[in-house]
Amino acid sequence: GGENNGLIFVFGGYLYGSDNISAHQYDISEKVWTDIKSGPINRFGISCAKINNNLIAIFGGSAINSSNILFNDLWTFDISTLSWNLINAKNPPSPRMGYCAVTLPDQSILYIGGQTSDPFAPMDKLPLYNTKSDTWINMAVSGPTPPGRRDFSAVLTHDNRVIIYGGIMDKSYVSGDAWTLYIENSQWSWTKANITNLSEDFEIYSYRHTAA
Repeated sequence: GGENNGLIFVFGGYLYGSDNISAHQYDISEKVWTDIKSGPINRFGISCAKINNNLIAIFGGSAINSSNILFNDLWTFDISTLSWNLINAKNPPSPRMGYCAVTLPDQSILYIGGQTSDPFAPMDKLPLYNTKSDTWINMAVSGPTPPGRRDFSAVLTHDNRVIIYGGIMDKSYVSGDAWTLYIENSQWSWTKANITNLSEDFEIYSYRHTAA
């Protein structure tokens, strides 16, 4: 975004031999990769969220050497200066990985689902980080609630709905369902999507995918 519109940034994932997060910059026009040094502890199971075209936020994740170690720290990466900043907002969500992060129109960041020690984050109370006031709040969501899950996808539509799909649920069950989160009114709500023209033989069960 902005003056860095021709750059792609890649963060985290499995990379052994480094204590700091794996971070790389790809210049589309020059077709060149550049390593970004320093940063938080390396981790996987994270989701990036862009703020105001100049910051990328990264929350939580799981340690590379142990999936039993989960984080709940929040970092921002300045794409102009290539520098990291640890956010110290009070009352952050519980440690988690495999969640989805969605930047809302007001530049707040919504965090949905993920694996915790419970073992899944609740889907009827969603953490929201207000980037303007530097505060965490929990958004209550009404309606039928999706089962907890990790490694799913989430997208924000042009009419301000959030649609989630798939993921892994309890007992390693891979999901093929889709849900819509309505965020326009003060009372947020979930509704299970009714996907038509899809036979039982063609129902898609998927996790660790991505969507746009």
